[in-house]
Amino acid sequence: VPRWGAVLLVVGLPLAVGCASWLNAAYPAVRHYDLTIKTTDAIPPAYKNTPLTLGVLADMHLGRIVTAPRLVRAMDMLAPYKPDAVLYLGDMLDDHILLDVEAVAAALTRVQPRLGHWAVLGNHEYISGPIKNSLDILQRSGMQVLRDQWHVLDDVLVLAGRDDRSKPAFTGSPRKSLPEILADLPPEYKKLPLAVLDHQPYFLDEARTAGAVLEISGHTHYGQLWPFHWVVENMYENPHGLLSKKGMYSLVSAGTGAWGPPMRNTARPEVLVVKIHFVEAAE
Repeated sequence: VPRWGAVLLVVGLPLAVGCASWLNAAYPAVRHYDLTIKTTDAIPPAYKNTPLTLGVLADMHLGRIVTAPRLVRAMDMLAPYKPDAVLYLGDMLDDHILLDVEAVAAALTRVQPRLGHWAVLGNHEYISGPIKNSLDILQRSGMQVLRDQWHVLDDVLVLAGRDDRSKPAFTGSPRKSLPEILADLPPEYKKLPLAVLDHQPYFLDEARTAGAVLEISGHTHYGQLWPFHWVVENMYENPHGLLSKKGMYSLVSAGTGAWGPPMRNTARPEVLVVKIHFVEAAE
């Protein structure tokens, strides 16, 4: 009996952990964040008592293993919150093989944000194939890609979408700095709060120096599988969740999909609902 008990422990425990990790990866959780942001500009009447609601997805890794039905599940979880805009934080693609672009586009239509679907690139958009192909897939799916570019959301928030830090390794050219990205921002928008979308949360101090009040990132997966969460905790100032420091929020998603084996046991996959409440600040 002790011998059979040992066999069951050696075989059964990893099997149970593996099954639980697979189920955990398949069913995202909705995470809610309420952030208060000060602005020196006049708050538009629509936002004086109503927050700007952002839906956030990251790190789906769509391809041969994580397929469009996983994205449908995530979008259906987000839809009831009626976000004003949906943000995609990179690594939405894992490879271009067997990727059903029409099914991905159909999944996006399950949420109809009045301010659009906005994406930035991650390292896997480069790894998965020619970057022009990744851009084409994202755009055909209905995402507007900010590649070292800015966009003003409803005259209330500036989005600065950064190209991924891996760009130089794949293209031989550097990504733009935040001051370079914002150099042509019209004067009437310079007082608006700045939110930076950057796939990898390496450069929080750079965002703070540029005046950002919020940076939203993904990439870390919070390790995805034990014990790698200890690794990312030592690599990043904010490996997961919300950090408020020196006047800036850093928000890092654990990701909505999975990379490699579709298994997770360090954190649930996430769909974020971020409500930004604007308050007027003195000059």
